[in-house]
Amino acid sequence: CDFTYQITECLGCERKAFRQVYEDIESAYQISETDWEVPTTIDVYPKFIEGHKTLDGEYYLPDVVGRIYKAVLLAFQEDALILAGLGLRGTVEAVCNDLEITGRNLEIRISKLATAGFISRKDAERLHGIRFMGNDAAHEIKKPKSTQLSVALKIVEHLLSSVYILEREVEGKIDTS
Repeated sequence: CDFTYQITECLGCERKAFRQVYEDIESAYQISETDWEVPTTIDVYPKFIEGHKTLDGEYYLPDVVGRIYKAVLLAFQEDALILAGLGLRGTVEAVCNDLEITGRNLEIRISKLATAGFISRKDAERLHGIRFMGNDAAHEIKKPKSTQLSVALKIVEHLLSSVYILEREVEGKIDTS
C-alpha cells in the first residue's frame, strides 16, 4: 500500500486542510491489457460540506440555536445524514422555543411563526418540508438524500439569517418605522 499526505489550501476561501490518499496496491486489478486500476481512498480533514459557505453573523444566534446549528453542520460533514435531518428539524424547534412560539406540535408552531410576522407564508411552506423530512428521519429512520439536506440547510440558514442576523445588523442603521 501507499500513503500520501498533503496540506492543501483552497484557492477561493483560503481554507487549509489535511489530505490523505491511500492506495491499496495489492488489490489492484487489470482494466486493459496495459492498464491497472488501483483502489484509492481519499480523506480530507477537517471534513467540509461541498459548496457550503459559513453563515455570516453566526455569533448573533442564541446559544441553544447556535449549538444545534453547529451540530447539524458537523453531522452533515460526517455523512450522518439521518442525524442532520433530525437536527434541522430540531433547529426549527429551537427557534420557535427562543421566540416563545407555542403550539402542541411543530406544524402549528411553524404556522404561528408566519402569522406572527417572523417569516413569510412561503418560508412556512418550506419549513413544513423540513418538518416532514425530520419526521421521516425520526420515525421511519429514513436517510435523506444529500441534495435534500443541502436545500434544507439553505432554508434553515435563511430562517436564522432573517430572524436573528439581519435583525441585529439592521438595528440603528435603517429606519424601519
